[in-house]
Amino acid sequence: MGSLSHFPVEFWARQYGLHHFVETGTYLGDAVAVAARAPFRTLWTVEVDPVMAVAARRRFADDPRVQVLVGESTEQLPVALAGMDGAPAMFWLDAHYPKIPGDWTTLPLPAELDLVAAYSGLAQSVVLTDDRWIYEDDQVLAGVFPEDHHVRDLVTQPLKAMEARLVTTHRTLRSPVEQGYAAFIPLAWDVEAI
Repeated sequence: MGSLSHFPVEFWARQYGLHHFVETGTYLGDAVAVAARAPFRTLWTVEVDPVMAVAARRRFADDPRVQVLVGESTEQLPVALAGMDGAPAMFWLDAHYPKIPGDWTTLPLPAELDLVAAYSGLAQSVVLTDDRWIYEDDQVLAGVFPEDHHVRDLVTQPLKAMEARLVTTHRTLRSPVEQGYAAFIPLAWDVEAI
């Protein structure tokens, strides 16, 4: 499990005029707490576990910018996107566990990336992903994931596909820190490392 505090959230929000924060995988709400220090107009977080979502709603009850959505990230992310106005945003995609435990073909990140890629303000937005180790080829080779080519392609292709899709607007930066991060940074930003 990674941490949004690894990134200069408040600086980026101010420097690059980010208006919205969107997170998948609320858990205890620590990432929202980090993001809430920045001048985002809205903060959306999606949590699949209703008990965790209630706890997050309680934690952020005094901040009207925070909206906690309950359900699968692939079903609730469109709700957040519909509530945004195409302004620059920060996406923190951290809902990394398979919908069906042990079934790596049900990871939410591929569908989340597809949804985010369709956002009208994406060219000026940053997309951050956690647990990069799940999506790298060497995990299949190390035996973490099965040799089944279908599973391997589903697991290792999402970040590569997003990188190819955004090659004209974003640079992809990777970090091995903690469980690893991948960041899709707008080319106009003066950011060379994470």
